[in-house]
Amino acid sequence: MKKDLPVALLLAVLAVAATWPLVLHLGDRFPNDPYDPAYCVWAMNRTVGALGGPLSSWADGNIFYPHRGTLFYADTVVGLALLGAPFALLTGNPLFAHNLLLIVSFWIAGWGMYLLVKRLAGRRPEAFLAAVVFAFFPYNASHIMHLELLFYGWIPFCLLFLHRLFDAPSWKNVCGTAVFFILQVLCCTYYAEYLVLAAGGLFLYLFLRGKLWKSPPFLIKSAALAALCGAVLTPYYLGYIRVHARMLFERPLWEVLRNSPQLQNIVTPPDWNLLWGWLAGKAPEMEKLIYPGLVPLILTALWAVQAIGKARKAKRSDESAAPKKRPWIVWDVFNVLLFLGIVTIGLTGGLDSRLAGLPISIRSLSNPVLFLLASLVLRIVMDRDKRRAWASFGRVLTPPERFYGGVVVVAWLLTLGPVIRLFGRDIVTGPYTFLYQWVPGFKGLRAPGRFVVLAVLGMSVLLAYAVSAARMRVKSSGLRRLAACGLGVVLALDCVFLPVPLVPAETAKTAPSIYREVKNLPGDAVLIELPMPASDAEEHEDALPTYRSIFHGKRIVNGYSGYSPPAYRIVREAMERFPERRTFDLLENLNVGYLLVHTTGYRAEKGKATVELLKEETRRAVLTAESGGDYLYRLQPYRKVHEMEAPLPPVPPRIVGDRSLWKATASLNPHLAGLAFDGDPQTAWSTGYPQSAGDFYVLDLGRPERFTRLEMRLEKAPLDYPRSFAVDVSADGTAWREIERDDAYFPDLAADMVEDFSKYVVPALFAPVEARFVRIRLTGGHESRHWSIAEIVLRGEETGSDPVDGGRR
Repeated sequence: MKKDLPVALLLAVLAVAATWPLVLHLGDRFPNDPYDPAYCVWAMNRTVGALGGPLSSWADGNIFYPHRGTLFYADTVVGLALLGAPFALLTGNPLFAHNLLLIVSFWIAGWGMYLLVKRLAGRRPEAFLAAVVFAFFPYNASHIMHLELLFYGWIPFCLLFLHRLFDAPSWKNVCGTAVFFILQVLCCTYYAEYLVLAAGGLFLYLFLRGKLWKSPPFLIKSAALAALCGAVLTPYYLGYIRVHARMLFERPLWEVLRNSPQLQNIVTPPDWNLLWGWLAGKAPEMEKLIYPGLVPLILTALWAVQAIGKARKAKRSDESAAPKKRPWIVWDVFNVLLFLGIVTIGLTGGLDSRLAGLPISIRSLSNPVLFLLASLVLRIVMDRDKRRAWASFGRVLTPPERFYGGVVVVAWLLTLGPVIRLFGRDIVTGPYTFLYQWVPGFKGLRAPGRFVVLAVLGMSVLLAYAVSAARMRVKSSGLRRLAACGLGVVLALDCVFLPVPLVPAETAKTAPSIYREVKNLPGDAVLIELPMPASDAEEHEDALPTYRSIFHGKRIVNGYSGYSPPAYRIVREAMERFPERRTFDLLENLNVGYLLVHTTGYRAEKGKATVELLKEETRRAVLTAESGGDYLYRLQPYRKVHEMEAPLPPVPPRIVGDRSLWKATASLNPHLAGLAFDGDPQTAWSTGYPQSAGDFYVLDLGRPERFTRLEMRLEKAPLDYPRSFAVDVSADGTAWREIERDDAYFPDLAADMVEDFSKYVVPALFAPVEARFVRIRLTGGHESRHWSIAEIVLRGEETGSDPVDGGRR
């Protein structure tokens, strides 16, 4: 190991250089932006603060009140918190621990890859080059603000010990494999999924290759490995599963497609690339930046060329492989022409022609690509000479080359997402679709491009073999060292991104002084900070209140994470109308006791307007502290104490109407209108488009009915409530009369029901009315939310049994 010490030190120097000048600002700067780092610091601090305390409330966090398990809304980064705990406790600054780990992440990735490749390829220079590629390729610069995504360095350590386990099945290697597997899972949920595939594939490959099902001692150690990992990780993942199932958290396929890279992104360098950025033009979006570096691409291609050359040589030396002449030339020409046609369609956007007077139009690439793949497979299967060539190719590769070559191919395909595309055109459905549909956990991942980590891992191994073979052709040891050094410099320049942009970060000493007042509030106090984000796209602005909650420790309605719960978004939209009476009532129902309004920074004018309006609301909000443009109010439980409102009328218990007679139509998706009264709350009618004034849903009851309340249940679509709507009735479906209207609706919420979506009901109350037709029409729209109805319920005044729970008004 003494010979490896210079490599370890050099990787440490490169890690500091790659993140420069962060090392000079460990305790007072965020890397790149203040949003995702702020969340990560909060999550790490939450875990460190829970050390030595009860674990039962650890995952609840103090954000997104009154929700539970909020730490599971995104990566909990437990592993990072435990690694950084000593530094956070010693300095009293969780940001210091975060930034130190960020620098260390580059070193861990490089050192792990160095050790793995040194064991597989047996040469230090090649291992060092592989380490540079794996630790510093451009993906890291694009995710410099995501500490958890930089912490993929435990993957090569885990695979290293897995190789050792098969070479020497000792308990030491069992424990090493388990420790690094668990560490990677606890540091990043994305790479947990990826590592299961990579480590599982390697285990299966080596297990079958070695026929180790015949070895009881190995089977015992394998079972112990699985039991050890399961014992540690099962309780952890059960928390994720329970919370995500309860909150309906899932990434829709359209979101995954939107974040999927395309084929051209593999060879598109970012515009900041020092060597090739001038070729790139506009840099791809962050999640689509999968460029691994031009040199790694060339070296991986060199490995493939070398392998093909060795396979041809092996085939020529095989006397039994004398080919028989077969007329395959026509088929080969056809495949070449088909390939050129596909390229033409991809570049031109389509093909229009006429054949024998008949028009021919090809706009999609999917069918031609599938046809070409089928033709190539059939061509290889039918040609015995080709089959022997493939067999020769497999024989000349070492087992690591076979496995990691497969990793490269599969990982690149998965990186491209559910549909493989080129310049915006669909080519063929990718294997990622299978993972999304059938593998647990993948419906929670939104960015397939992060599979590039596994692709570069495989490329790093292969390029080491390619460089080793090329260097052996150079007889001079001096020239070999010079070539290795030059290659290392080029690799580094291909990845360099300096300086790393830094953003000032508050500390306990520099945070606004108003938070000292917040810290002195009662321990059970609940706070909301205004202004809240104006839209979904701006929800990252609530990362600052999330981060600042570290300094006061109180529960807050605000929050920032991988998912935002529906109740938070309802409150966020409602607060745009604050301080209207209904918004005060909403906060009172949620047991929110304190309000902090900022008149500087984000949406400063909105904050100033709110403060002015609150001067007229002294009965409901009492100013308790003011500092530097920040105003802290105590919210009075006015409605409950003074009973200023008459109690709501009781929910009529009788459900009205015979649903077998009902018919419905709608302005959008009328063929699905019946799903709103089919008795199954898991199905729903939906506009399928953002809400727009004039959208309507008409219900024919089949006969006149008398009712006084209409309920639209939301169930699985709690955010698809109508923001502005009216209810009309008619006796004949022609002449309509409006009986209820709400142009600023938001659901009533209470602290004990925010996670029970069966209680998310849109009610309309009115004087008893008799009608056959009911029309619900939107009087306003929304820029992104659809309008959905899971079940419609009409209620009358008469008493009687009622199998359906009432809604809230």
